[in-house]
Amino acid sequence: MEFAKELRKYMRAEFSGPIMDVKNHYEGAHDSFNTNKPIWNVSDVRHGFYPAVLSGACGITYGSLPVQQSHENMSLIATSEHFMDPQLGLSENASWHEAIHWPGARQTGYLGKLFSSLSREQVNELRPAWEYVSSVNGSIEDIMLFEGDREWGTLGSSATAQWFDPCTAEMQAAGSDEPFLAKGKKTFTPPTSAGVDFDWLLVIKLVNYSCVDVYRKAD
Repeated sequence: MEFAKELRKYMRAEFSGPIMDVKNHYEGAHDSFNTNKPIWNVSDVRHGFYPAVLSGACGITYGSLPVQQSHENMSLIATSEHFMDPQLGLSENASWHEAIHWPGARQTGYLGKLFSSLSREQVNELRPAWEYVSSVNGSIEDIMLFEGDREWGTLGSSATAQWFDPCTAEMQAAGSDEPFLAKGKKTFTPPTSAGVDFDWLLVIKLVNYSCVDVYRKAD
């Protein structure tokens, strides 16, 4: 984590403009395009683009291997001379026509829905806040978080908390629908937890304040 912080400082010193993550996890591709490694699924895709945006990227691109190669299987090709051999471990049966409807393509759009509920000022105020959260085992590698107001824990104001499901874009109350006092320590338990396939985002809003906190939990 310290290396990542130093890297961000170095990059910002060289370039202060907006940054977009254009080479994310390709759905249907082997990890790092290494055929000896597992194939990335939709959960891996989310695991790539949510940290990018919550780390300050102005946007991301979604990619799938069949689309990247414009690959079509023989059953949908007029003649064999138009068939192109798949690359990077892609199956011959893959189809880019089918891949554009894969779950990752749909769920990437949910990221915009999450942030569309925030004002421009709220988005611009999002800042790192590692010191405010920890997981049950004390590890922070499985948590990505940013919050709008770093002083929310000392304000003693009322706040609301909701879990955002990145698979459906639906919100549900984190414990209770009633506001709670934003002071001291508070534990939030995600609806499900079993690794990268059960990631959730915790959205905390202070009542009558403009700040918004967004935490990603993937464990």
